[in-house]
Amino acid sequence: MACAGLLLTGCIAGDYGIKPADPQRYDQEPAMVFPGKIAVTAPELLDIATLPEGLCQFAQVTLPELPAGQELSHYRMCAQGKTLELTSDFRIDRDVLNSFIKGLFGSKPLQYDLENVTVCADVVIDGQAALVTSDPFLLRVQPKSNFVSSAYYLIGDICKWDASAMLKFEHSDADVYEDPVFTLTFTAEADNQYWKIIPQENVDAGDVWIKGEKGQVGVEVDGSPALSGNLVTKRAASDEPGAGVIEKKGIYKMTINMEDYTYTITPMDCWTLIGQIEGSNWDQDFDMVEVAHGVWVSNPVNIEGEFKIRYNYGWDINRGAASPANPYPLEEGLPVVACNNGSNLTAPQSGTYTVCYNSAANMISLLDWGVVGSIGKSGWNYDVPMYLADGKWYSVPFEVKEGEEFKIREHATWGGDKGGTFTEVNVPVTPGGSNISAPAGTYMVIYDPVTEDIIVSNEFWGIVGDYNAWGGTPDAFLVPVGGNCWKACSVALSGGWKIRQGMAWNIDRGGVFGALDTPFDVTQGGPNIDCGEGVFSIVYDGSAETITVSEN
Repeated sequence: MACAGLLLTGCIAGDYGIKPADPQRYDQEPAMVFPGKIAVTAPELLDIATLPEGLCQFAQVTLPELPAGQELSHYRMCAQGKTLELTSDFRIDRDVLNSFIKGLFGSKPLQYDLENVTVCADVVIDGQAALVTSDPFLLRVQPKSNFVSSAYYLIGDICKWDASAMLKFEHSDADVYEDPVFTLTFTAEADNQYWKIIPQENVDAGDVWIKGEKGQVGVEVDGSPALSGNLVTKRAASDEPGAGVIEKKGIYKMTINMEDYTYTITPMDCWTLIGQIEGSNWDQDFDMVEVAHGVWVSNPVNIEGEFKIRYNYGWDINRGAASPANPYPLEEGLPVVACNNGSNLTAPQSGTYTVCYNSAANMISLLDWGVVGSIGKSGWNYDVPMYLADGKWYSVPFEVKEGEEFKIREHATWGGDKGGTFTEVNVPVTPGGSNISAPAGTYMVIYDPVTEDIIVSNEFWGIVGDYNAWGGTPDAFLVPVGGNCWKACSVALSGGWKIRQGMAWNIDRGGVFGALDTPFDVTQGGPNIDCGEGVFSIVYDGSAETITVSEN
Protein backbone atom coordinates (compact mmCIF):
# COMPACT_ATOMS: atom_id res chain seq x y z
CA MET A 1 0.00 0.00 0.00
CA ALA A 2 2.84 2.38 0.78
CA CYS A 3 4.36 1.82 -2.68
CA ALA A 4 1.03 2.25 -4.41
CA GLY A 5 0.53 5.49 -2.63
CA LEU A 6 3.89 6.79 -3.75
CA LEU A 7 3.24 5.82 -7.38
CA LEU A 8 -0.20 7.37 -7.38
CA THR A 9 1.21 10.59 -6.03
CA GLY A 10 3.81 10.66 -8.78
CA CYS A 11 1.22 10.21 -11.55
CA ILE A 12 -1.02 12.94 -10.27
CA ALA A 13 1.90 15.33 -10.02
CA GLY A 14 2.92 14.57 -13.57
CA ASP A 15 -0.56 14.86 -14.98
CA TYR A 16 -1.10 18.32 -13.51
CA GLY A 17 2.38 19.63 -14.38
CA ILE A 18 3.40 20.03 -10.77
CA LYS A 19 7.10 19.79 -10.23
CA PRO A 20 8.04 17.79 -7.15
CA ALA A 21 9.96 19.76 -4.52
CA ASP A 22 13.65 19.19 -4.10
CA PRO A 23 14.60 16.96 -1.19
CA GLN A 24 15.00 18.94 2.08
CA ARG A 25 18.65 19.36 3.13
CA TYR A 26 20.28 20.47 6.43
CA ASP A 27 23.82 21.64 6.92
CA GLN A 28 25.68 19.64 9.56
CA GLU A 29 25.87 21.58 12.87
CA PRO A 30 29.15 21.76 14.73
CA ALA A 31 29.44 19.40 17.73
CA MET A 32 28.94 20.90 21.23
CA VAL A 33 32.23 21.23 23.08
CA PHE A 34 32.07 20.50 26.85
CA PRO A 35 34.73 21.53 29.33
CA GLY A 36 36.65 18.82 31.16
CA LYS A 37 36.04 17.80 34.75
CA ILE A 38 36.76 19.87 37.84
CA ALA A 39 39.86 18.57 39.62
CA VAL A 40 39.78 18.39 43.42
CA THR A 41 42.61 17.54 45.79
CA ALA A 42 41.26 16.91 49.30
CA PRO A 43 43.46 17.37 52.40
CA GLU A 44 44.52 14.32 54.41
CA LEU A 45 42.33 15.64 57.23
CA LEU A 46 40.04 18.65 57.28
CA ASP A 47 40.04 19.68 60.95
CA ILE A 48 37.30 22.29 61.04
CA ALA A 49 38.57 23.62 64.38
CA THR A 50 41.69 24.91 62.57
CA LEU A 51 39.74 26.77 59.86
CA PRO A 52 39.24 30.53 60.14
CA GLU A 53 35.81 31.87 61.05
CA GLY A 54 33.61 32.77 58.08
CA LEU A 55 34.50 31.73 54.54
CA CYS A 56 37.35 29.24 54.26
CA GLN A 57 39.03 26.87 51.82
CA PHE A 58 38.13 23.22 52.35
CA ALA A 59 40.02 21.63 49.40
CA GLN A 60 42.27 22.53 46.45
CA VAL A 61 40.06 22.97 43.38
CA THR A 62 41.30 23.37 39.78
CA LEU A 63 38.92 24.38 37.00
CA PRO A 64 39.11 22.80 33.55
CA GLU A 65 39.97 24.82 30.44
CA LEU A 66 36.82 26.33 29.03
CA PRO A 67 36.03 26.68 25.34
CA ALA A 68 35.65 30.21 24.12
CA GLY A 69 32.44 31.83 25.26
CA GLN A 70 31.78 29.45 28.12
CA GLU A 71 31.73 30.45 31.77
CA LEU A 72 31.08 28.42 34.94
CA SER A 73 28.67 29.61 37.63
CA HIS A 74 26.81 28.45 40.76
CA TYR A 75 29.53 26.47 42.48
CA ARG A 76 28.55 23.94 45.14
CA MET A 77 29.67 20.87 47.04
CA CYS A 78 27.37 17.83 46.97
CA ALA A 79 27.41 14.99 49.51
CA GLN A 80 24.86 12.64 51.09
CA GLY A 81 22.10 14.08 48.93
CA LYS A 82 22.74 17.59 50.29
CA THR A 83 24.09 20.67 48.52
CA LEU A 84 26.34 23.24 50.19
CA GLU A 85 26.92 26.53 48.41
CA LEU A 86 30.46 27.61 47.47
CA THR A 87 31.83 31.00 46.47
CA SER A 88 33.39 31.59 43.05
CA ASP A 89 36.81 30.84 44.54
CA PHE A 90 35.45 27.59 46.09
CA ARG A 91 35.30 28.71 49.68
CA ILE A 92 32.59 27.58 52.11
CA ASP A 93 31.10 29.00 55.29
CA ARG A 94 32.89 27.23 58.14
CA ASP A 95 29.90 27.07 60.47
CA VAL A 96 27.60 25.78 57.73
CA LEU A 97 30.08 23.00 56.95
CA ASN A 98 30.53 22.21 60.65
CA SER A 99 26.78 22.03 61.22
CA PHE A 100 26.45 19.73 58.20
CA ILE A 101 29.15 17.37 59.48
CA LYS A 102 27.67 17.31 63.00
CA GLY A 103 24.28 16.52 61.52
CA LEU A 104 25.75 13.49 59.76
CA PHE A 105 28.15 12.13 62.37
CA GLY A 106 27.44 13.87 65.68
CA SER A 107 29.41 16.42 67.68
CA LYS A 108 32.16 14.21 69.06
CA PRO A 109 35.49 15.60 67.75
CA LEU A 110 36.60 12.44 65.92
CA GLN A 111 37.72 11.82 62.34
CA TYR A 112 34.91 10.84 59.98
CA ASP A 113 34.99 9.77 56.31
CA LEU A 114 32.59 11.68 54.08
CA GLU A 115 32.44 9.61 50.90
CA ASN A 116 31.39 10.35 47.30
CA VAL A 117 31.78 14.10 47.60
CA THR A 118 31.67 16.11 44.37
CA VAL A 119 32.21 19.74 43.42
CA CYS A 120 29.81 20.96 40.77
CA ALA A 121 29.16 24.04 38.64
CA ASP A 122 26.77 25.12 35.90
CA VAL A 123 27.80 26.09 32.37
CA VAL A 124 25.79 27.37 29.40
CA ILE A 125 26.77 25.84 26.04
CA ASP A 126 25.08 27.27 22.95
CA GLY A 127 22.14 28.39 25.03
CA GLN A 128 21.71 25.07 26.84
CA ALA A 129 22.50 24.57 30.53
CA ALA A 130 24.85 21.74 31.45
CA LEU A 131 26.49 20.43 34.59
CA VAL A 132 30.23 20.28 35.12
CA THR A 133 31.41 18.15 38.02
CA SER A 134 34.40 16.51 39.64
CA ASP A 135 35.03 12.86 40.14
CA PRO A 136 33.72 11.63 43.53
CA PHE A 137 36.33 11.97 46.26
CA LEU A 138 36.75 11.18 49.96
CA LEU A 139 36.80 14.03 52.46
CA ARG A 140 38.16 13.02 55.86
CA VAL A 141 36.83 15.57 58.30
CA GLN A 142 36.75 16.32 62.04
CA PRO A 143 34.01 18.61 63.38
CA LYS A 144 34.71 21.63 65.54
CA SER A 145 33.16 21.06 68.98
CA ASN A 146 33.48 22.66 72.35
CA PHE A 147 35.04 20.45 74.99
CA VAL A 148 32.40 18.58 77.00
CA SER A 149 33.39 16.97 80.29
CA SER A 150 31.89 13.76 81.59
CA ALA A 151 30.46 15.63 84.61
CA TYR A 152 30.08 19.15 86.02
CA TYR A 153 29.69 20.62 89.51
CA LEU A 154 28.30 23.89 90.87
CA ILE A 155 30.52 25.71 93.32
CA GLY A 156 29.98 29.06 95.06
CA ASP A 157 28.32 30.68 98.03
CA ILE A 158 25.75 27.86 98.10
CA CYS A 159 28.49 25.50 99.32
CA LYS A 160 30.74 28.18 100.87
CA TRP A 161 33.16 27.64 97.95
CA ASP A 162 34.09 24.30 99.50
CA ALA A 163 35.17 21.80 96.84
CA SER A 164 34.10 18.88 99.01
CA ALA A 165 30.52 20.24 99.13
CA MET A 166 30.04 21.04 95.45
CA LEU A 167 26.69 20.09 93.87
CA LYS A 168 26.87 17.66 90.95
CA PHE A 169 24.75 18.26 87.85
CA GLU A 170 22.48 15.46 86.71
CA HIS A 171 22.96 13.88 83.28
CA SER A 172 21.58 11.03 81.21
CA ASP A 173 23.60 7.90 80.50
CA ALA A 174 24.16 8.98 76.88
CA ASP A 175 27.50 10.06 75.47
CA VAL A 176 28.03 13.69 76.50
CA TYR A 177 28.52 14.74 72.88
CA GLU A 178 25.19 13.18 71.97
CA ASP A 179 23.50 14.72 75.02
CA PRO A 180 25.50 17.76 76.19
CA VAL A 181 22.72 19.01 78.52
CA PHE A 182 23.24 18.87 82.32
CA THR A 183 20.72 19.99 84.97
CA LEU A 184 20.77 20.80 88.67
CA THR A 185 18.08 21.89 91.14
CA PHE A 186 19.44 23.72 94.18
CA THR A 187 18.51 26.17 96.93
CA ALA A 188 20.02 29.62 97.27
CA GLU A 189 19.53 30.23 100.98
CA ALA A 190 20.42 33.93 100.84
CA ASP A 191 20.48 36.81 98.38
CA ASN A 192 23.45 37.51 96.08
CA GLN A 193 24.84 33.99 95.78
CA TYR A 194 27.90 33.81 93.47
CA TRP A 195 28.61 30.68 91.39
CA LYS A 196 30.96 28.99 88.94
CA ILE A 197 31.00 25.57 87.26
CA ILE A 198 33.76 22.98 87.68
CA PRO A 199 34.44 20.10 85.19
CA GLN A 200 35.26 16.56 86.24
CA GLU A 201 38.83 16.98 84.95
CA ASN A 202 39.58 19.57 87.63
CA VAL A 203 38.12 17.31 90.30
CA ASP A 204 40.23 14.38 89.11
CA ALA A 205 43.33 16.58 89.14
CA GLY A 206 42.69 17.63 92.74
CA ASP A 207 42.50 21.34 91.87
CA VAL A 208 39.06 22.74 91.06
CA TRP A 209 40.55 26.09 89.98
CA ILE A 210 42.53 24.85 86.98
CA LYS A 211 42.01 27.26 84.06
CA GLY A 212 41.98 26.71 80.33
CA GLU A 213 39.81 25.18 77.63
CA LYS A 214 39.07 22.17 79.86
CA GLY A 215 39.07 24.10 83.13
CA GLN A 216 36.64 26.10 85.28
CA VAL A 217 33.60 27.64 83.57
CA GLY A 218 31.80 30.89 84.30
CA VAL A 219 30.52 34.06 82.64
CA GLU A 220 32.14 36.90 80.70
CA VAL A 221 31.12 39.67 83.11
CA ASP A 222 32.12 38.98 86.71
CA GLY A 223 29.10 39.41 88.99
CA SER A 224 26.56 39.13 86.15
CA PRO A 225 23.02 38.57 87.53
CA ALA A 226 21.71 37.29 84.18
CA LEU A 227 19.60 34.13 84.49
CA SER A 228 20.64 32.98 81.01
CA GLY A 229 23.54 33.59 78.66
CA ASN A 230 26.84 32.25 77.41
CA LEU A 231 29.41 30.32 79.41
CA VAL A 232 33.14 30.96 78.95
CA THR A 233 36.41 29.50 80.17
CA LYS A 234 38.13 32.90 80.08
CA ARG A 235 37.17 36.54 79.78
CA ALA A 236 38.46 39.09 77.32
CA ALA A 237 40.33 40.81 80.17
CA SER A 238 41.31 37.70 82.14
CA ASP A 239 42.53 34.15 81.65
CA GLU A 240 39.76 32.87 83.92
CA PRO A 241 35.96 33.18 83.76
CA GLY A 242 33.86 35.48 85.92
CA ALA A 243 31.38 34.33 88.54
CA GLY A 244 27.64 34.69 88.00
CA VAL A 245 25.35 35.80 90.82
CA ILE A 246 21.82 34.81 91.83
CA GLU A 247 20.29 37.93 93.33
CA LYS A 248 17.33 36.46 95.24
CA LYS A 249 17.21 33.46 97.54
CA GLY A 250 14.98 30.61 96.42
CA ILE A 251 14.94 27.25 94.67
CA TYR A 252 16.35 27.23 91.15
CA LYS A 253 16.95 24.84 88.29
CA MET A 254 20.13 25.41 86.27
CA THR A 255 20.43 23.90 82.80
CA ILE A 256 23.75 24.00 80.93
CA ASN A 257 24.25 23.02 77.30
CA MET A 258 27.95 22.36 76.87
CA GLU A 259 27.77 21.92 73.11
CA ASP A 260 27.11 25.63 72.67
CA TYR A 261 28.22 26.70 76.18
CA THR A 262 24.99 28.31 77.32
CA TYR A 263 23.13 28.31 80.64
CA THR A 264 19.62 28.97 81.89
CA ILE A 265 18.62 29.45 85.54
CA THR A 266 14.90 29.04 86.21
CA PRO A 267 13.24 29.96 89.52
CA MET A 268 11.26 26.99 90.80
CA ASP A 269 8.03 26.87 92.78
CA CYS A 270 8.97 27.10 96.43
CA TRP A 271 6.82 27.20 99.57
CA THR A 272 8.32 27.93 102.98
CA LEU A 273 7.28 28.37 106.60
CA ILE A 274 7.91 31.64 108.36
CA GLY A 275 6.94 32.88 111.83
CA GLN A 276 7.82 32.07 115.41
CA ILE A 277 9.63 28.85 114.59
CA GLU A 278 12.86 27.34 115.92
CA GLY A 279 13.74 30.49 117.85
CA SER A 280 13.16 32.79 114.86
CA ASN A 281 10.68 35.66 114.79
CA TRP A 282 9.35 36.16 111.24
CA ASP A 283 12.91 36.62 109.98
CA GLN A 284 13.80 33.13 108.71
CA ASP A 285 12.21 30.79 106.14
CA PHE A 286 12.05 27.02 106.59
CA ASP A 287 11.90 25.12 103.30
CA MET A 288 9.11 22.74 102.36
CA VAL A 289 9.47 19.78 99.96
CA GLU A 290 7.00 18.72 97.27
CA VAL A 291 6.14 15.07 98.05
CA ALA A 292 3.28 14.62 95.56
CA HIS A 293 1.81 16.77 92.82
CA GLY A 294 1.16 20.15 94.44
CA VAL A 295 1.61 18.82 97.99
CA TRP A 296 4.36 20.34 100.13
CA VAL A 297 5.57 19.31 103.60
CA SER A 298 8.13 20.76 105.97
CA ASN A 299 10.77 19.03 108.00
CA PRO A 300 9.69 18.57 111.64
CA VAL A 301 10.10 22.02 113.20
CA ASN A 302 9.56 23.45 116.65
CA ILE A 303 6.57 25.79 116.39
CA GLU A 304 6.62 28.26 119.28
CA GLY A 305 3.89 30.70 118.21
CA GLU A 306 2.19 31.99 115.07
CA PHE A 307 3.28 31.22 111.52
CA LYS A 308 2.25 31.29 107.85
CA ILE A 309 3.29 29.75 104.54
CA ARG A 310 4.67 31.90 101.74
CA TYR A 311 5.77 31.46 98.11
CA ASN A 312 9.32 32.01 96.84
CA TYR A 313 10.38 33.80 100.02
CA GLY A 314 8.11 36.78 99.35
CA TRP A 315 4.91 38.21 100.80
CA ASP A 316 3.01 38.80 97.55
CA ILE A 317 1.74 35.23 97.73
CA ASN A 318 1.26 33.81 101.21
CA ARG A 319 -1.18 31.43 102.84
CA GLY A 320 -3.05 31.61 106.11
CA ALA A 321 -6.45 30.37 107.28
CA ALA A 322 -9.57 31.50 105.40
CA SER A 323 -11.16 32.35 108.75
CA PRO A 324 -11.71 35.55 110.73
CA ALA A 325 -10.13 33.85 113.75
CA ASN A 326 -6.61 35.27 114.03
CA PRO A 327 -4.61 33.32 114.90
CA TYR A 328 -6.34 30.15 113.75
CA PRO A 329 -5.48 26.98 115.72
CA LEU A 330 -4.71 23.97 113.52
CA GLU A 331 -5.47 20.40 114.55
CA GLU A 332 -3.35 17.44 113.46
CA GLY A 333 -4.75 15.69 110.40
CA LEU A 334 -7.64 18.14 109.92
CA PRO A 335 -7.05 20.46 106.94
CA VAL A 336 -8.17 24.08 107.00
CA VAL A 337 -9.04 26.07 103.88
CA ALA A 338 -6.26 28.53 103.08
CA CYS A 339 -6.35 31.90 101.36
CA ASN A 340 -3.89 34.58 100.36
CA ASN A 341 -3.11 36.98 103.23
CA GLY A 342 -5.22 34.77 105.49
CA SER A 343 -5.10 34.57 109.27
CA ASN A 344 -1.91 33.54 111.04
CA LEU A 345 -1.78 29.90 112.11
CA THR A 346 -0.86 28.23 115.38
CA ALA A 347 -0.26 24.65 116.55
CA PRO A 348 -2.34 23.09 119.35
CA GLN A 349 0.56 23.84 121.68
CA SER A 350 4.25 24.64 121.40
CA GLY A 351 6.14 21.63 120.11
CA THR A 352 7.49 19.80 117.07
CA TYR A 353 5.21 19.45 114.05
CA THR A 354 5.33 18.78 110.31
CA VAL A 355 3.33 21.36 108.36
CA CYS A 356 1.59 20.30 105.13
CA TYR A 357 0.27 22.51 102.33
CA ASN A 358 -1.90 21.04 99.57
CA SER A 359 -1.68 23.71 96.86
CA ALA A 360 -4.00 21.77 94.51
CA ALA A 361 -6.85 21.75 97.04
CA ASN A 362 -5.55 24.89 98.82
CA MET A 363 -5.59 23.40 102.33
CA ILE A 364 -3.13 23.51 105.23
CA SER A 365 -2.76 20.86 107.92
CA LEU A 366 -0.43 19.48 110.54
CA LEU A 367 0.81 15.97 109.83
CA ASP A 368 -0.54 13.11 111.92
CA TRP A 369 -0.58 9.90 109.86
CA GLY A 370 1.33 9.85 106.58
CA VAL A 371 2.59 7.57 103.81
CA VAL A 372 6.37 7.23 103.46
CA GLY A 373 8.48 5.22 101.05
CA SER A 374 10.50 5.25 97.86
CA ILE A 375 7.45 6.84 96.21
CA GLY A 376 7.68 10.14 94.37
CA LYS A 377 10.03 12.68 95.89
CA SER A 378 9.91 11.44 99.46
CA GLY A 379 12.72 8.91 99.32
CA TRP A 380 11.79 7.55 102.79
CA ASN A 381 12.49 11.01 104.21
CA TYR A 382 9.20 12.88 103.89
CA ASP A 383 5.60 11.76 104.43
CA VAL A 384 2.67 12.20 102.07
CA PRO A 385 -0.01 13.62 104.40
CA MET A 386 -3.22 11.82 105.34
CA TYR A 387 -6.48 13.56 106.36
CA LEU A 388 -8.99 12.39 108.94
CA ALA A 389 -12.61 12.04 107.79
CA ASP A 390 -15.35 9.93 109.38
CA GLY A 391 -12.85 8.19 111.62
CA LYS A 392 -10.57 7.03 108.78
CA TRP A 393 -7.34 8.44 107.40
CA TYR A 394 -7.19 9.25 103.66
CA SER A 395 -3.89 10.07 102.00
CA VAL A 396 -3.30 12.59 99.28
CA PRO A 397 -3.15 10.66 95.95
CA PHE A 398 0.44 9.85 94.98
CA GLU A 399 2.18 8.12 92.11
CA VAL A 400 3.80 4.71 92.51
CA LYS A 401 6.37 3.64 89.95
CA GLU A 402 7.41 0.08 89.20
CA GLY A 403 9.33 -1.39 92.12
CA GLU A 404 8.54 1.37 94.62
CA GLU A 405 7.38 0.52 98.17
CA PHE A 406 5.75 2.35 101.06
CA LYS A 407 4.32 2.10 104.59
CA ILE A 408 2.27 4.35 106.85
CA ARG A 409 3.50 5.92 110.08
CA GLU A 410 2.41 8.50 112.65
CA HIS A 411 4.08 11.86 113.26
CA ALA A 412 6.85 11.05 110.76
CA THR A 413 8.50 8.70 113.23
CA TRP A 414 9.37 4.99 113.17
CA GLY A 415 8.36 2.37 115.69
CA GLY A 416 4.62 2.20 115.22
CA ASP A 417 4.73 2.06 111.42
CA LYS A 418 2.37 -0.28 109.58
CA GLY A 419 2.60 -2.25 106.34
CA GLY A 420 1.45 -5.49 104.79
CA THR A 421 1.21 -7.48 101.58
CA PHE A 422 -0.74 -5.97 98.69
CA THR A 423 -3.28 -8.31 97.07
CA GLU A 424 -5.51 -6.10 94.95
CA VAL A 425 -6.70 -2.54 94.71
CA ASN A 426 -9.51 -1.44 97.08
CA VAL A 427 -9.02 -4.56 99.23
CA PRO A 428 -7.24 -4.44 102.62
CA VAL A 429 -3.61 -5.53 102.46
CA THR A 430 -2.68 -8.71 104.26
CA PRO A 431 -1.55 -7.48 107.72
CA GLY A 432 2.14 -7.55 108.45
CA GLY A 433 5.19 -5.39 108.91
CA SER A 434 6.53 -5.59 105.36
CA ASN A 435 6.68 -2.71 102.94
CA ILE A 436 3.64 -2.42 100.68
CA SER A 437 4.41 -2.98 97.01
CA ALA A 438 1.63 -2.12 94.54
CA PRO A 439 1.67 -2.10 90.73
CA ALA A 440 2.63 1.17 89.05
CA GLY A 441 -0.21 3.69 89.22
CA THR A 442 -1.69 6.56 91.22
CA TYR A 443 -3.29 5.64 94.54
CA MET A 444 -4.81 6.91 97.76
CA VAL A 445 -4.10 4.96 100.97
CA ILE A 446 -6.99 4.57 103.44
CA TYR A 447 -6.27 3.54 107.05
CA ASP A 448 -8.97 2.50 109.51
CA PRO A 449 -7.46 2.73 113.01
CA VAL A 450 -10.30 0.64 114.49
CA THR A 451 -10.04 -2.39 112.20
CA GLU A 452 -6.35 -1.73 111.39
CA ASP A 453 -7.22 -2.18 107.69
CA ILE A 454 -4.92 -0.51 105.16
CA ILE A 455 -6.42 -0.17 101.69
CA VAL A 456 -4.58 0.90 98.53
CA SER A 457 -7.39 2.62 96.65
CA ASN A 458 -8.04 4.27 93.30
CA GLU A 459 -11.42 5.61 94.42
CA PHE A 460 -10.25 9.20 94.85
CA TRP A 461 -11.82 12.09 92.94
CA GLY A 462 -10.21 14.77 90.84
CA ILE A 463 -11.16 17.65 88.54
CA VAL A 464 -10.27 17.32 84.85
CA GLY A 465 -11.10 19.63 81.97
CA ASP A 466 -9.98 22.34 79.61
CA TYR A 467 -7.91 23.91 82.38
CA ASN A 468 -5.46 20.96 82.34
CA ALA A 469 -5.94 19.85 78.72
CA TRP A 470 -8.24 17.06 79.91
CA GLY A 471 -5.54 15.19 81.76
CA GLY A 472 -2.44 16.71 80.19
CA THR A 473 -1.34 17.40 83.78
CA PRO A 474 -2.57 15.59 86.91
CA ASP A 475 -6.13 16.26 87.99
CA ALA A 476 -6.81 18.67 90.86
CA PHE A 477 -7.56 16.12 93.56
CA LEU A 478 -10.44 16.61 95.96
CA VAL A 479 -9.98 16.09 99.70
CA PRO A 480 -12.43 13.90 101.67
CA VAL A 481 -14.14 16.06 104.30
CA GLY A 482 -16.62 13.53 105.74
CA GLY A 483 -20.15 12.45 104.91
CA ASN A 484 -19.03 11.14 101.51
CA CYS A 485 -18.20 14.70 100.50
CA TRP A 486 -15.05 15.76 98.68
CA LYS A 487 -13.70 19.31 98.38
CA ALA A 488 -11.08 21.44 96.67
CA CYS A 489 -10.64 25.19 97.05
CA SER A 490 -9.17 27.94 94.88
CA VAL A 491 -9.10 25.90 91.66
CA ALA A 492 -8.58 28.07 88.57
CA LEU A 493 -11.07 26.87 85.93
CA SER A 494 -12.02 27.94 82.43
CA GLY A 495 -14.09 26.13 79.83
CA GLY A 496 -15.64 22.73 80.42
CA TRP A 497 -14.72 20.31 83.20
CA LYS A 498 -15.91 17.20 85.03
CA ILE A 499 -14.85 15.14 88.02
CA ARG A 500 -13.61 11.59 87.63
CA GLN A 501 -12.43 8.77 89.86
CA GLY A 502 -8.89 7.44 89.87
CA MET A 503 -7.79 9.65 86.93
CA ALA A 504 -9.71 7.27 84.63
CA TRP A 505 -12.85 7.57 82.53
CA ASN A 506 -14.82 4.52 83.65
CA ILE A 507 -16.35 6.57 86.50
CA ASP A 508 -16.95 10.29 86.02
CA ARG A 509 -19.56 12.89 86.85
CA GLY A 510 -20.95 15.75 84.78
CA GLY A 511 -24.02 17.94 84.79
CA VAL A 512 -25.60 21.29 83.96
CA PHE A 513 -24.32 24.16 86.12
CA GLY A 514 -27.04 26.43 87.46
CA ALA A 515 -25.81 29.09 89.87
CA LEU A 516 -22.99 29.65 92.33
CA ASP A 517 -23.46 28.22 95.83
CA THR A 518 -26.40 26.12 94.60
CA PRO A 519 -26.08 22.31 94.32
CA PHE A 520 -26.82 20.84 90.88
CA ASP A 521 -27.31 17.21 89.92
CA VAL A 522 -24.50 15.24 88.33
CA THR A 523 -24.63 11.85 86.63
CA GLN A 524 -22.28 9.22 85.32
CA GLY A 525 -21.08 10.32 81.87
CA GLY A 526 -23.01 13.59 82.21
CA PRO A 527 -22.25 16.72 80.15
CA ASN A 528 -19.21 18.89 80.71
CA ILE A 529 -19.72 21.46 83.46
CA ASP A 530 -19.18 25.11 82.56
CA CYS A 531 -19.30 27.62 85.40
CA GLY A 532 -17.33 30.29 83.55
CA GLU A 533 -13.79 31.43 84.08
CA GLY A 534 -12.51 32.12 87.58
CA VAL A 535 -11.19 30.64 90.81
CA PHE A 536 -13.68 28.34 92.49
CA SER A 537 -14.26 25.96 95.37
CA ILE A 538 -15.76 22.63 94.33
CA VAL A 539 -17.70 20.31 96.67
CA TYR A 540 -18.89 16.91 95.46
CA ASP A 541 -21.56 15.17 97.57
CA GLY A 542 -21.31 11.51 96.64
CA SER A 543 -24.49 10.58 98.53
CA ALA A 544 -26.73 13.21 96.98
CA GLU A 545 -24.85 13.13 93.65
CA THR A 546 -24.57 16.91 93.51
CA ILE A 547 -21.77 19.40 92.97
CA THR A 548 -21.70 22.87 94.49
CA VAL A 549 -19.50 25.55 92.96
CA SER A 550 -18.56 28.61 95.01
CA GLU A 551 -16.44 31.54 93.93
CA ASN A 552 -13.23 32.28 95.84
